[in-house]
Amino acid sequence: MQKSVDETEKAVHMVNQLSLFATNEDIEEVATSDLRFLFAVYILFNCCAMTVLQLWLLILSCFSQTVDNLSSFLLLSTSTSSALEAGNN
Repeated sequence: MQKSVDETEKAVHMVNQLSLFATNEDIEEVATSDLRFLFAVYILFNCCAMTVLQLWLLILSCFSQTVDNLSSFLLLSTSTSSALEAGNN
């Protein structure tokens, strides 16, 4: 995903350098062949949003695994504690 973000950032930078679109230009004045360059920023946003979503999913997965591990530890420690108490009595 990072490669997509990097490539799209380059494309946005090149579009800005070429000055394909004037600030006083109406949409009707934009050449049909240049319309695709209007979507570069939108594509960049989507790539970044997907990266953030992937990070959140990774964080949630790690959190879930940590909770599972903690639950297993607590069950094991409770069982061990009960066994030790039964052995002492």
